[in-house]
Order: sequence, then C-alpha cells, then structure tokens
Amino acid sequence: MVDDLDTQVGQEMLQAIESAQVVGARTHMIDRDVQVTFRRIWRNLTFGRNLT
Repeated sequence: MVDDLDTQVGQEMLQAIESAQVVGARTHMIDRDVQVTFRRIWRNLTFGRNLT
C-alpha cells in the first residue's frame, strides 16, 4: 500500500505531529492492539461478506 501511494510508513503520523505543532495543539502517542481493530471489522461485516 505504501508503494501504491508513494509515501513512507508512519508519514501520516509525522505530518499530524507537525500540523499539531503549527497550531499549538498537544499530541499524545496512543495505539490500539490491531486485533481489536480486526475484530471490529469482522463483526461489522455481513454473514455473506464474512465467507469470502
């Protein structure tokens, strides 16, 4: 995906930090276990879409 978008891994986070600094906003480094994200995606798919 990074190659398709001609960008670097983490570039969106670095841009967000830079933008926050420009406007004087505080930043917090937080993360979520990727399994939580995958479970939410799976749960929100319909039964038919889960089979494919």
